[in-house]
Amino acid sequence: MFEPKFYENKAMIHLSKMFDKNICRNFRYSANTGPIKNLPEIDGILEKDHKLYAIEAKSFIINQEDLVEIMYKYKLLGFRRLIIISPDYTKEAIQLTCSQSKFEELILEKYSPDLQSIDKWYKDWNSSLPPQLEGSLSSGRHSFRFILSKTNTGKRIVVNQVSSRITCIYDIKKEIERLSSPPVKVLWSTQKWTIPKDLYFRNNKLVNLGGFVVIDLDGQKMHSAFFDCELSACTPNCMHCYKITKKEMKIAYAKFAENDIHPSFVTDSGNHGFHMYIDINNYNLAGIREILNRHEIRYDKIVFDNNRAFVAFPTSLNGETNLPIRIIKSQEASSND
Repeated sequence: MFEPKFYENKAMIHLSKMFDKNICRNFRYSANTGPIKNLPEIDGILEKDHKLYAIEAKSFIINQEDLVEIMYKYKLLGFRRLIIISPDYTKEAIQLTCSQSKFEELILEKYSPDLQSIDKWYKDWNSSLPPQLEGSLSSGRHSFRFILSKTNTGKRIVVNQVSSRITCIYDIKKEIERLSSPPVKVLWSTQKWTIPKDLYFRNNKLVNLGGFVVIDLDGQKMHSAFFDCELSACTPNCMHCYKITKKEMKIAYAKFAENDIHPSFVTDSGNHGFHMYIDINNYNLAGIREILNRHEIRYDKIVFDNNRAFVAFPTSLNGETNLPIRIIKSQEASSND
């Protein structure tokens, strides 16, 4: 099976190209009114020839029982046209659609994402890092985890580092070579630890050695709370989410500058968010939190407050979009455009 988020995003991009139509993602839908958060979520909605198609993406092979459940869900919601996308379907599932489908149109699309492009990207990966990032990484005190793009049923989708210390990009590449499939994301701990490899085991009492606190600005949380995300054949992520988050990042950057706080660096998450890295040895975290809250900056408080937090490693690849975790230049972060 494929990693669910990775597969869903790739599947939606595939369908958007296939039909040459924009797709609304993670659509909250019901024939009855009610709070948005209580409405059932639909993976996607596509409009074609003035007709609505619901989309259901599954990252595993669909059997007869799965198919019955999916069809029941969308019939109950009142949809007459349904697109299901999956790596494959059992023979019994296909027979069921031929004999018992009550939809005006039911499309079963088989799709498997291209993993070779991710594999090739990491083989060629050799980015230069900002001095503060390179220095922190070279300590070998950060913990690394890898979210696999594909794994067998019952096997772990998140894999811990094997080496006791990872000190450079070459070490990360060696870890990736050991994986059973290319990683969707390369994650690292925002802070340093005495035995970084053991951070994978939550109950271990490790000594914290400082590092960064990360202000995680997630556009999907900001945008999808009010609107549906939109995906096109040309953009692998929701540009509405991206624009909202970029504006939020610039506001936070400006407010920090007014208070003589200077992030070590800022990264574009490769999807719909930004990460602002602040050296915890240089600034008071309570003061940073106060600035964020006073100016109503919408950040992930769990990532900020958790010293065991993991985020995507800068300059690595976001496999969901095939876009790198780009380091933002200070001029871009501080500009008014």
